Amino acid sequence: MSDFSEKVTYCYSLPYGIFGFICWFLSLLSNFFIIFGNIPLFSPWQWREPTYKSQSIVLAFIAFITTIGPTINTCLRCHDEWILIVLAVGQLSPWAFKLINDAVTSKINNKLSRDYFYLACGIPITILLSLTGWTGLIALIIKLEHTQYAVNWVIYFLFTPFLFLISIPYVKGVSKKAIICMILYVVATTHLIGTHYILGKTSGDFSGLKSAGFVSALIFFVGKRLLFFDFSYCNC
Repeated sequence: MSDFSEKVTYCYSLPYGIFGFICWFLSLLSNFFIIFGNIPLFSPWQWREPTYKSQSIVLAFIAFITTIGPTINTCLRCHDEWILIVLAVGQLSPWAFKLINDAVTSKINNKLSRDYFYLACGIPITILLSLTGWTGLIALIIKLEHTQYAVNWVIYFLFTPFLFLISIPYVKGVSKKAIICMILYVVATTHLIGTHYILGKTSGDFSGLKSAGFVSALIFFVGKRLLFFDFSYCNC
């Protein structure tokens, strides 16, 4: 397993460990605020807007490049370890879900043409990337079985985000569509919690800040934040 640990440290160039969890949690919060408050978390100048508009195509493309780039870089660096490649691709599931979130939340009030495009692309891509991420996590758990890095309780840990979802239906004024969106997000991306924990444990770097590919991981982190960055006057 030392060989696999070294591969995580020296070739895996996406967030993992605590850094990865922070990345996932910020995406969770960002989607939560859009779904329940029409608030793009990283665009404070839009917080007082009466309705939420989906991210412009131009900025969405920039965010896509800054997330897909580090992912491709990781796949190339880890070309001889298929599990790490699958896990890297699975890290894109929150990005894909953001397309759905934008389309559903924005289309209610604005009916922008790009919303239909986001929805048509977001649904199949989210399903594919989510299944990829879960497949990678399961394969990783099996690979580490009977080793010093074996994880036998992480499955329970994965579902802790569902605890806060239990209270959502009791929040006054929350629509069923919003509840469904939030539950789907958790289902589609919770595999990342297990991935971040196990890779942190396997590499011996729970912080996720000591990997050789940290710069690439940082770019990916910024790209994920750009998904929730927009200008109200930008309709391109």
